[in-house]
Amino acid sequence: RLQIRMEGKEEEIIKTAAEFFDKDILPKLCDYVKIENCSPDYDPDWESKGNADKACKLLKEWIEAQDIKGMKLEVLKEPKRTHLIFADIPASSPDYKETILLYAHFDKQPPLDMELWEEGLAPYTPVIKDDKLYGRGSSDDGYGNFTAFGSVKLCQKLGLPHPRCVVLLESGEESDIDDLPYYIKKLKDKIGKVDYIICLDSGAGDYERMWLTSSLRGVLNWDIKVEHLKEGVHSGDAGGIVPDTMRIMRILLERIENTQTGKMIEDFQVKIPEKRQKEIKLVGEVLGDIVHKQFPFLEGCKHMGETGEIHELVGNRTWTPQVCVIGASGLPPLAQAGNVLRPYTTLRMSMRTPPTLDARAAMKKVKEIIEKDPPLGSKVTVENDGADNGWDAPVSSEKVDKILEETSLKMFGKELCSFGEGGAIPFMGLLGEMFPEAQFVVTGVLGPGNNAHGPNEMLHLPYTRKMLAACVNIVTKIATTKQLFCIQD
Repeated sequence: RLQIRMEGKEEEIIKTAAEFFDKDILPKLCDYVKIENCSPDYDPDWESKGNADKACKLLKEWIEAQDIKGMKLEVLKEPKRTHLIFADIPASSPDYKETILLYAHFDKQPPLDMELWEEGLAPYTPVIKDDKLYGRGSSDDGYGNFTAFGSVKLCQKLGLPHPRCVVLLESGEESDIDDLPYYIKKLKDKIGKVDYIICLDSGAGDYERMWLTSSLRGVLNWDIKVEHLKEGVHSGDAGGIVPDTMRIMRILLERIENTQTGKMIEDFQVKIPEKRQKEIKLVGEVLGDIVHKQFPFLEGCKHMGETGEIHELVGNRTWTPQVCVIGASGLPPLAQAGNVLRPYTTLRMSMRTPPTLDARAAMKKVKEIIEKDPPLGSKVTVENDGADNGWDAPVSSEKVDKILEETSLKMFGKELCSFGEGGAIPFMGLLGEMFPEAQFVVTGVLGPGNNAHGPNEMLHLPYTRKMLAACVNIVTKIATTKQLFCIQD
């Protein structure tokens, strides 16, 4: 078996990764930010506009230019389905028998109204300021596409061994569609056995160390529509006789959430595993007030904690259900709002569910609770619903733990920390089912102030340079673990 001297390589990895990121990745990442590649759920004309084609072409050309040895690259695209970039990179030596699957996505969240972005910033105009790259998709998940391939390229450039690497870049992650599982099933024989899965689409508690995602919440989306009139009527004439549909809406939402406390009913709660309870307390100690101070509260506005303990907020964000209104129809613009009792109100809802809750069963329960016995005989419908399960990471091996702990210390200078993420990555549950023996490394750069999905999305460049170096280190040390701790000439 090949023996590799790894001593002293860490500094070289850090230096080379930073140089490669600034010279080879950052300019193309800026070009990627310019592309209006909105995910299909938010742009019904996405296919005819061709922005997904542009993003895919940009990435494909950049990947080919890296001249990665032995790589087989292909783009899968079928009518009415999104793009998938697939690569199969052989191990640097037949001695390395294991396979890593690296994942990222290149579709984007919608841009939001320009007035929500700070002056001088815009969703599709890359701006580098204070060592941060601003623009839609910069961190979620543009950087990940380049990092996945860049980590293997740098292994080869530095003469470091690496195992077989399979890379999947999808363009439908931000939408509730089944394109990824469809393509994976078609590629099943080409992908083969997977031993490790590295997902680069997650978060970081701070920018000082490497963060490993231990769980993800699920997500439900639905529209709730309340109708009571055939047409709008004068509020002075009908007020006191005809109920306001927004009042009916408030009654219905109270059935699933206590508006005074923000707590949801027991149907959507789970018992938090003991190991995650300990993790929640530790994360609270490590991060402190940054858990809530990272968000742009108005002066005098408070967070939702009741006990004053930081770990309560960490638990709220990762293992408890939360619901919010994300859109509405049936409400006129303020400039056109007359004294009228409107015929209907529709709200689009988003609900984050605990990692281990069955999301589809929860969605069925939401529909049952809200549509049952409508107040004052109103017509109430729950429609356009979707449900994605959360994910609780399986126990990792001693080998993976050791590699990640050492990577955080060597590349970031601080100990590794694990925490649950409040967001969802449906892909994780899917891969867990398809590759039940695989070890997971779920990480990312979505840290404090990042604001992915919101205005002023930014990528923390110093942290991202280190994340690239960390991925190089992880990839090569997965290959060389047996000789890692007993290095010989």
